[in-house]
Amino acid sequence: MKKILLLLLILPLYTLFGQSIVWEQNYGGSGRDLGYAMQCTSDGGFIMGGSSYSSNIDVSNNNGESDFWVVKTDAVGNIEWEENYGGPDWDFLFAIEETIDGGYILAGQTYTGSGDFSDFYEHTDYWAVKIDAQGTIEWEQNYGGSLYDYLGSVIQTSDGGYLFGGSSLSTDGDVSSNIGYIDCWLVKTDPNGNIEWEKSYGGTESDNIGFNAIQATSDGGYVIAATTGSSDGDVSQNNGARDMWVIKIDVNGNIEWEQTYGGMAGENIANVQQTNDGGYLIIGSLFPTFNTYFTLIIKTDSIGNIEYQQTYPIDCAGLLEQTADGGFIIGGDRVTDIIVNIGPDEIFTDYCIVKFDAMGNVQWEQTYGGSGKDALRAMHFTDDGHLMLAGSSDSANGDVSDNYGDFDYWLLKVAIEDCVVSLENKELERNGALCAAHSDIPNSSSVTYVWFDEHNNIAAEFIGNSYFSPASLGTYHVVVSNGLGVCQTLGPITITELNGCCELD
Repeated sequence: MKKILLLLLILPLYTLFGQSIVWEQNYGGSGRDLGYAMQCTSDGGFIMGGSSYSSNIDVSNNNGESDFWVVKTDAVGNIEWEENYGGPDWDFLFAIEETIDGGYILAGQTYTGSGDFSDFYEHTDYWAVKIDAQGTIEWEQNYGGSLYDYLGSVIQTSDGGYLFGGSSLSTDGDVSSNIGYIDCWLVKTDPNGNIEWEKSYGGTESDNIGFNAIQATSDGGYVIAATTGSSDGDVSQNNGARDMWVIKIDVNGNIEWEQTYGGMAGENIANVQQTNDGGYLIIGSLFPTFNTYFTLIIKTDSIGNIEYQQTYPIDCAGLLEQTADGGFIIGGDRVTDIIVNIGPDEIFTDYCIVKFDAMGNVQWEQTYGGSGKDALRAMHFTDDGHLMLAGSSDSANGDVSDNYGDFDYWLLKVAIEDCVVSLENKELERNGALCAAHSDIPNSSSVTYVWFDEHNNIAAEFIGNSYFSPASLGTYHVVVSNGLGVCQTLGPITITELNGCCELD
């Protein structure tokens, strides 16, 4: 039996366009509660973390000034448990990730040397806290030197350990070297938080790793999103005042390649992710003139060479999620108003998400919030294909149903599409030497069909045409989208050829 081709159908597609809110919820107390991190958890719920100055309403305790504050919810946002961690001074949580044992790793920075801390160097340190599924501390560890060390990112590595990333001014303690001023600083640990290796990256100016800035790559290494003002040391060139800087390292932290992106104006990197073709998608902010902000999108090959770049005339860069149709969604803050003061200006923002196709063209955009300041800091797809957005809000109107005082954590679930796809009236026919599939239901001119092979490479893409005749043997699946979001992934479906007739496996 010769596997020849695949495929499928066209079906009735019913759509209600829009990105509607499924539910939203605020969490906090009467003080300032700033949400920075969120993950969808394996039990179908969510875990959210940040920093809290409160000690009432949802916040059961406070150790002094700001604490790490973690909230675990069920699938519809009801609190299952909450816990704070810290000492008498300032502790800021910026990253959280579920671990392979069902617990969580928390990462941020501390100005404290007592309370939940076993050690402290000076000024600020990286602080990592490993908790179990119910929020009980299993271990905690600080990393740094005698100057300022700022932790913004963490991932669990394939060996069960952790890779922490941020910036450091130190040259002592855990920090073995400093190339100049502020360096990017990575710390690799074992599963119990013991350092296996640490490395600094940068030049003689300011070099910083931000939030959500580390991703494991398919070759076992890592890609790092950084911003640099240097043009020496590890930085091969600088195009202007400040550039986006991507660093590709191996499993031991050795640089395999690095590349800067930008122009004479200042740029800040926000995120980098590896794509299905082995390349990378980079997003950041571009500042061509004072008080002018653009989103910059760059797609590269596997060694950082630009394949295309696009600019979007509103700054909404910060978060990145790739979509099944080959496109992507970015998320961040959109400025809605600025009040000019004698001191710092007061800036009002909404949560902002923008959907792009595979070539970086805008498909749709949406904002969420109230009349106050709403700051988006985390974004992830759920198993049911919806989008979770998390951050902070001091609004109590518009999309925000309540506020307990100052800023609260604000979590919402967004349906980026409301469409139903059903597989009906499949009909196979011969098409030359290959089989083809079609349906007697009319195609829709507003629907895109993207076919992927068994390696998840795009085999064909059609707008308003459901017919597909593969050029080679294999198994395929199709992603159907309505222009506002992915409706459904169909397949895999395999068609075989037996005695000259098409059959469906």
